[in-house]
Amino acid sequence: MEIHYIILRDGIILSKEKYKDWKEIQDKYPDSYMASLGPWEKVDLIDYFSDDFGDESIWPFSIAEIDSFFSSGQLDIVKLR
Repeated sequence: MEIHYIILRDGIILSKEKYKDWKEIQDKYPDSYMASLGPWEKVDLIDYFSDDFGDESIWPFSIAEIDSFFSSGQLDIVKLR
């Protein structure tokens, strides 16, 4: 399963939705879209967070949250800023 990491002005989303490209994501969040990465497998997302943020305590989503999301039926998880 692959997910997108979506960065908005007011939050961050992990999404399992299938998008054809970043423009489709931007169109879904026209007022707050900043960037998106993916689609990624779970290991790629964890590697990115580890490389980009270092200590897990400052990651946008913890490994436990990522594991739970990947095994859930949820399409999105959101963290507001």
